[in-house]
Amino acid sequence: MKVRLKRSEIAIAQQAAALRWQLARASGVENKRIDQTRTDNDVDLLGIKAEIAVAKIFDIPFSASELGVDSGNDLFINAGARELSLQVKATF
Repeated sequence: MKVRLKRSEIAIAQQAAALRWQLARASGVENKRIDQTRTDNDVDLLGIKAEIAVAKIFDIPFSASELGVDSGNDLFINAGARELSLQVKATF
């Protein structure tokens, strides 16, 4: 499945990736980056783009500007009487 992001969504992702990096490092959160050929910003940008794409697929709200240190849950989706948390993973 291919999900095309609009230019505005890519711009939001770029800004959010920079903020995510700054907040995480300022908070002392260790980067667990496996791919040492990529920068921290590359990895954060890929992750936010993936979160936006998954949100579009499931038509669920996502705001890249509502950030803080990662809680481990990327998105939430209602499934009847339950709410499911989603952890989005992406690769280059």
